[in-house]
Amino acid sequence: GGYNTWTDGESLLKGLLVAMRKAPGLRVLSTGGGIPGHHSATYDAFKAQALSSPFGDRFTFHGWVSHRALPELLDKAHVGICLDRAGVEAELGSRTRVLFYFHQGLEVIATPRSDLCRELTGLRMLRSVAVNAPEELAEVLVEMTREATDGQATFRAQRYLESRYSPDEVFSCLQHWVNDPIRVAEGVDPSADLADEVLRLRSELALIYATPTWRAAGAADRLVKLGSRRLEEIFGKE
Repeated sequence: GGYNTWTDGESLLKGLLVAMRKAPGLRVLSTGGGIPGHHSATYDAFKAQALSSPFGDRFTFHGWVSHRALPELLDKAHVGICLDRAGVEAELGSRTRVLFYFHQGLEVIATPRSDLCRELTGLRMLRSVAVNAPEELAEVLVEMTREATDGQATFRAQRYLESRYSPDEVFSCLQHWVNDPIRVAEGVDPSADLADEVLRLRSELALIYATPTWRAAGAADRLVKLGSRRLEEIFGKE
């Protein structure tokens, strides 16, 4: 997918390089890349630094490929990684690439920033790492290379996601409303209420301006101002 603005390319590269040093058989396969006309700096930096590293020959960059080509490419992979920077998008967005990794039968390492990743982390279906923690990523990767996994976590995640996020489940609330809609009572136009309030206040002010007290206060104010100007003319301003 896209190496977008919230992809933590620095932590990803640092973690991979540390893990590669400890696990000689570890290789990295990358698909996708920069997003033309939007953001390419993360991908460009990641690719350049990866290929110039001591383990450059263990990185393979395929760039953007068709969806039909992805299953064959990812058939050689075992783990999908999704690292987010701290930010609003990671909190409010979801992670379709995590769903795709599971769909392809991969185990997943991800930062638990989105609701989806937090949910799967809590169910022990996803291996989480903290934001901006390359050492933690490396530790998890090395641990996974030493484990004999049977794929049960991925299988459980697939079954869970097929049930939890099926069309029937996702749209159940909408379907319930369609079958038995509750109509909201018509409200009053707030602009009409505001116009009435302005008219009422103007009427009250008009009554105040017409009172003897207001007229007397106005006359006194004018006399004070006139007297002040005359005194300034006589004695000058200080």
